[in-house]
Amino acid sequence: MTSAVPEKAGETSAVPSREVKRLLPVRWGSDPLSAFWEAASGNTVANFVHASPELQLLHRVDALLARAAENLIEPKNWLVALLLLRTHSAYRAATLVATAGMPTDTYPILRTILETAGYALLIHRDSKLAEVWLRRDEGAKEKQAVRNTFTPRAIKGALQQIDPGLLQVFDSLYEYCIDFGAHPNEKALTANLSMSEVGKTKHYKVQYLHGNTTFVVGGMKNLARAGLFALFAFQHTMTARFQILGLKDHMNALRGQL
Repeated sequence: MTSAVPEKAGETSAVPSREVKRLLPVRWGSDPLSAFWEAASGNTVANFVHASPELQLLHRVDALLARAAENLIEPKNWLVALLLLRTHSAYRAATLVATAGMPTDTYPILRTILETAGYALLIHRDSKLAEVWLRRDEGAKEKQAVRNTFTPRAIKGALQQIDPGLLQVFDSLYEYCIDFGAHPNEKALTANLSMSEVGKTKHYKVQYLHGNTTFVVGGMKNLARAGLFALFAFQHTMTARFQILGLKDHMNALRGQL
């Protein structure tokens, strides 16, 4: 039983490039961990060069999130605005993991994106929940109040009232996250598992880094869907701002592709 050898994202055709001198520590890549980092970074560069439709979606969703994040002057609800920034940060972290070829490990962050945007929606609809959320660590009673209030069921209830179509997106993505990595369920293992036989010996391997596979492509597309879900959720919390920034038309155009 072994861990996987890192896998490259695949060969790419020649593209315009620039020479960059990068000074690396002498021991970089000579130990298992830094060698893994280098392989993961190589996958990210290869995915950038390949420029698949899914990667282009990641760029487009990020651009919209960045535009919203950069224009939060005098928000009506400061906590909702800060949660938008956290959502964008989580989205960018997930793009690193996804493009490195680690789809299973993308889904815990993807779940964070869904829940952060969902919590912001709940707080927007009932401003008293901001204090409930902020007082979480003041005691056992306060912690339980947060656990009882900020739940996937509560997010679904809010979405059912304001945007049933967005509820369907949340529901499908959330369940996919739980199945494929946000919880240590069966598919989170078997999607990365392979077995070979040599004589009477069976060898099991868990792949840490994947190349350019449908699993990786699907992870990138689901991440773009999660980012777009977050945009629509936050749009319900600051409708006029999104309209002024011209975000809604771009969001609607992307929604048809996801």
